[in-house]
Amino acid sequence: MVLRFGQISEPVVAEFLLRGWLSYSPDLRKRVLSVIASRAEWADTLRSHLLKGSIHPGELPASIRQQLLDGPENRDAWVKALSIDGTDDRAEVLAAYRPALKLKGDAQRGGILFRKLCLNCHNVKDQGHHVGPKLESITNKTKESLLNSIIDPNAAVDASYFNYSILTESGRTYRGKLETETATSITLLAAEGKRTTVLRDEIELLKASRKSVMPEGLEQELDLQDVSDLIEYVQATFNENVAQ
Repeated sequence: MVLRFGQISEPVVAEFLLRGWLSYSPDLRKRVLSVIASRAEWADTLRSHLLKGSIHPGELPASIRQQLLDGPENRDAWVKALSIDGTDDRAEVLAAYRPALKLKGDAQRGGILFRKLCLNCHNVKDQGHHVGPKLESITNKTKESLLNSIIDPNAAVDASYFNYSILTESGRTYRGKLETETATSITLLAAEGKRTTVLRDEIELLKASRKSVMPEGLEQELDLQDVSDLIEYVQATFNENVAQ
């Protein structure tokens, strides 16, 4: 259906396609964005949504962001629209924990903390669950970047790891990462690897929260040394995987 809309040149098509954004699955979002990015006037509609905040830059795949930045016009406007900043309410917490970057971390202690706090959603060395990203898939391994990810997990979220919610016609609510979708059902994956499959004809509402499956507030169980140790463990684990 999305591809058929792509054959229509009317500017209102982009607004129509973006109207149901929060209820779109990651796959449908990619198809919608691909169509919208193909026409400059439609891309302008997308940029207005980004500037208003109804769509977050982190919801766009890197390939689409690059396509928009490489366009022949309005590069400065796209740089502004696609900039990703930390969420305001976490900035103060992030500043409070930044001194952890100057401490010497202990990877062994960090591993204990990781197993306690993170294995519900991450898998390392055949332990844990594949709900969140694998450590080896993290592209920026600097201490600063890892601190940002721990303290402000919603600042820049891959749309594949958005937290979705389903409200069924019977009034039940399920939450988790959208793992798979078929013509007849949707499967959500939540912490501890818990899967819930709901038939489409039972769904009253499907909505993306724009928040990561990783919860905010993890630092409430950590002091500065703990954060330093956790970062040291993640870096050491990644380096170990690269060396193998």
